[in-house]
Amino acid sequence: MISIVTGAAYGDEGKGKVIAWLSSLYNIIIRAGGGPNAGHTVDGKRYVCQVTSGFVNDNATLLIGRGTVINPVILLNEINKYNLHKRVFVDYGCTIIEDEDIEIEKELVKRIGSVGTGTGSARSKRIMRNAKIARDVPELQPYLINVQDVLYKNFTKNI
Repeated sequence: MISIVTGAAYGDEGKGKVIAWLSSLYNIIIRAGGGPNAGHTVDGKRYVCQVTSGFVNDNATLLIGRGTVINPVILLNEINKYNLHKRVFVDYGCTIIEDEDIEIEKELVKRIGSVGTGTGSARSKRIMRNAKIARDVPELQPYLINVQDVLYKNFTKNI
């Protein structure tokens, strides 16, 4: 069974709570987009903004897909805080937020209401094909995979 949860706005729709609620039904949960510009309080006390909120299912493998923008500091903090070392995997092609991206967005916080996480700046660098990606970050090496390959293997093994 495959379920896709998506939103029609830019957040505050409850997607994270829905994913946490559905997570017990799945052994693989994927975050396919977004960045650390918002977060999810999934059970009234645990909060994440990089790892999928499906982490509440202790038996699920948690994948972060290529469309997600990653702040390695935040991601690694969440992995450590919730002891997810053996369950979280990151696509090697995820876009990385660097310090300069956060600096660039500081001005945008007042001007356009940006949350200042560097997500927009990192995405614009990705579009211009000059963004740093996950495979370029040594601290992420233990978590790197090709999400597309994992999905293909899992969805075709029963065909």
